Amino acid sequence: MASVYRRAGARAPREQGLIPALPLLSYSEQEAQPAEAVVIWLESLSAHTRREYGDIASVFDIGVGPNAPRYPQPPTAPVETIEFPGHVDEEMRAFLVKEQMRAAIQERARWSAELKSARVKVFGLIIGQLSAASRAALKRCSTWTQLAQDSNDPLLLVHEVISVHMTRGKTEVAKQLYARQRYDAVRMEPGEDLPSFKVRFEATLLAMQIVGESVPSGERLGLDFLEKVNAGRFVEAVAYHKNAGMRTLSVDQTYQFLADFEFTRAPKPAAAIYQTSLAEERKEEPRAPPSRAALSRGYRGARRPSTRQDDDNEMQLIRELQRTARELLNARAARGRHNGAANAAHAHRATTDDEIDEHASA
Repeated sequence: MASVYRRAGARAPREQGLIPALPLLSYSEQEAQPAEAVVIWLESLSAHTRREYGDIASVFDIGVGPNAPRYPQPPTAPVETIEFPGHVDEEMRAFLVKEQMRAAIQERARWSAELKSARVKVFGLIIGQLSAASRAALKRCSTWTQLAQDSNDPLLLVHEVISVHMTRGKTEVAKQLYARQRYDAVRMEPGEDLPSFKVRFEATLLAMQIVGESVPSGERLGLDFLEKVNAGRFVEAVAYHKNAGMRTLSVDQTYQFLADFEFTRAPKPAAAIYQTSLAEERKEEPRAPPSRAALSRGYRGARRPSTRQDDDNEMQLIRELQRTARELLNARAARGRHNGAANAAHAHRATTDDEIDEHASA
């Protein structure tokens, strides 16, 4: 079809998915898709699915362990004991218990029927938001024939989509190696915020888990996350974490520490530890105490090096003093002019009085 447009000298229309408002996941034979592209696709489909079909949106979750993509769990039967009034006989009590269990069974059957219908619809939604190249790549997977025949397992389909688009290799071992290399290479980019990087980080972990590559322990993942943000505004936070000997048992704990540190900008004990570490790295010698002669001359210790803020404060103080001096001089000049005018008026009145007296005596 594209060749037809080329021969006609026109541009081929942009490929769209089943729902044009949702993103279309593309595929390239040359390289795997960036983690952020796959994440945007998963999150968009998750939001649409949750709005239309409910909890089955969990098949698009990003994470490992309990946060990995999964089907929702069915509702459990009520286990609480019914409290009956004293006048209710045993036959009525047995009847009410049976009714409670029957209602729970009906609710579970309704939930199962809705899930079965939603699985088919979400499967079709995923296929509809894949490009033609993506669908062609999926058809080369060993699981495709059974997937297409059943058309009711969106969770397995999501696994295959992530494997095809985020890894490369003709064998499972090659895909595992590629997923590990992508995880090792992921780093926080300049200007990237912490939540965005956490999602990209967990997407690379999800790809490792799906292709069968071993995922590190929670504590190791927390330390890896710390090292991968060790740049820009988080350098001080990482140094504080190391100097204080802190221990985090998961990525979520490390993320919370970094978020809190960025907000509070390190408490005073942390700053002291961090400055001590820097002094040790520079191998600075401690200063000797001041002598008696220095103390007698009014020694006040070494002056702290001035900063840009100090210079700005000093200039502002000078400008305020200059403004105050100008105001005082203007006020003094105004008083001088007022006094001169008053003296002239007084002299004029005195001369007039003398003339009146002379005229009266004449």
